[in-house]
Formats: sequence, structure tokens, C-alpha cells
Amino acid sequence: MLSIVTSVYKTAQSLDEFEVRAGAAARSCGLEDYEMIFVIDGSPDDAVVRLHGIKARNQRVRVVELSRNFGHHPALWCGLERAKGDLVFLADSDLETAPEVLGELLAALGENDVAFACRAEQRRWTSRLFWRIFSALAEVRVPANMLTERLMRRQYVDQLLRMNDRTLFLGGMMAWAGFRQMAVPVLRTRRSGPPSYHWWQRCALAFDALTSFSVVPLKVLFAGGVALAAVSLVAGAVLIAVKLANPVYIVPGFTALAVLLLFSVGSILGAIGLVGLYLGKAFLQTKARPVYIVRQEF
Repeated sequence: MLSIVTSVYKTAQSLDEFEVRAGAAARSCGLEDYEMIFVIDGSPDDAVVRLHGIKARNQRVRVVELSRNFGHHPALWCGLERAKGDLVFLADSDLETAPEVLGELLAALGENDVAFACRAEQRRWTSRLFWRIFSALAEVRVPANMLTERLMRRQYVDQLLRMNDRTLFLGGMMAWAGFRQMAVPVLRTRRSGPPSYHWWQRCALAFDALTSFSVVPLKVLFAGGVALAAVSLVAGAVLIAVKLANPVYIVPGFTALAVLLLFSVGSILGAIGLVGLYLGKAFLQTKARPVYIVRQEF
């Protein structure tokens, strides 16, 4: 059995086409036994109405409406937890990546556990910069051009769902889980309508990704603090030695002292803030709030 899982946020206009094309792609691959799970992530459009119509004509469709917008990754996680298939096809419903990529992923799956789509074209420089920083800092290697679309075996999905992260970054989690994974380059088309991710949301996701899979910022902070303390001790020792050698000597440089003081205060506040963000993640993890809340299923 195949489970097709997708999230819905401001993509109501493409849902009918997605259902038709994804179903046709499954049947063309010989996967006649399939289900299709749509997770409505607090979408402000008429997605619920459209999916009621889709459900009426296709009983393979299952719809989960979340109580509000929890985000792309929590919505996909919700769908993964409800998927029953031996194979699970994860896809976006905006049709930027054609659902027909399922055939290419199935062909590439072979003896692998996962086949995932990746961009054949070049990403924007901001994305490339983020992934270079992430690769340098993170403890897990995530393909820089990875897309949502992937075909996964049941064993891999079961192990993935064992992860108890409260702050979800699926790209890192899916790479961390390991298993045999195969990349499949695909071309994308431009999404109709405005993007669902704005720049500030991308920045927030980038920060969550780094702090979820790397403690390097804390190590850099510690090393910087030790270095700053060492420089301060050496400078203090030099000034004391000069003063002892020449008691009438007056240390000049009030402006430099003020700048150094401001730099020190800023560094301390930044350090406390960084540690606080990591502690905040631990706080959210220990509270064990649900990643999402379901309003209704039909």
C-alpha cells in the first residue's frame, strides 16, 4: 500500500489538480492500492470546502484539519503519523514539483530505504549560503538542494517517528535517521500565487535548524569568552607592570575604555541570549506540548 502525504496552506487552487495527478502517478506505477492524506495547516482559503468535494468523489482521500497554522513541518509530521502504507510518498500540494516525480523516485528506490528529490537547478545565493553554514556547523550532513518530495519505506518512517523532537526540522531529522538514501535531481516549476514562506519565516527555520542540530555556536561562544578573558588578563598585567615601573604614569584612553566596556557588555548580553535560546529549546522539549492539535478529521 502507498500513502501519499501532503500539507495544505494557501494551496486550495491546486488541490483538485494535485489529487488527480498524484492518483494517476500512483496508478501508472502499478500502485493501485493507495491512500491520500491532506493535512490542512490552518489555511485561510477555502481548502476545507474543496477537500470535502474531493473526498466525496474519492474515498481514498483522508483529510486532517489542524486547529491553527502550526507550520509546514508539523503538518507533514501529522500526515506521517497517520500514514498506513508500506511506502510513504511525501509531497507538496503547490505543484512546484510535479507529483509525477513519484515514478522517478520509485525507480531510484531499488534496494534503498529512501529516494528523495533534489533541485536540478541552482538555488538562490541566500539558500546556498545557509546550507554552507549549516554544513560547517551541524553534526549531520543534509543535502543542500533537498526538496520535500521523497518516497520512504515503512521501516524508515517508523524509525523517523520515534524521534521526539518538539522543534521540527525535517531535513535534519531525515538525514540524521540514516538508512540508505538516494537523491533524484528534478526540475521545478514556479508556484502560482504568493510564496507560503516569507523571508522572516525562512530565517526562523534556519535558526531552528542550526540550534537543533549543532552545539557549535555554544562552543564558539565559550572559546570567544576564554579568548577575551585571556586578552583582558594580559592587558591588565601589562598596565599593572607599567604602573609599578612608573608610579606617576597615567593610563590614557577614556574613549577606548568606554568602547571596550560597551563591547564587553554587548558580548555578555549576546552570550546570555544565545544560552537562553538553547535553554528555551530544552524548556519546550521538557514541557512536551503536542507538535500540532487536530480540529477535525474526515
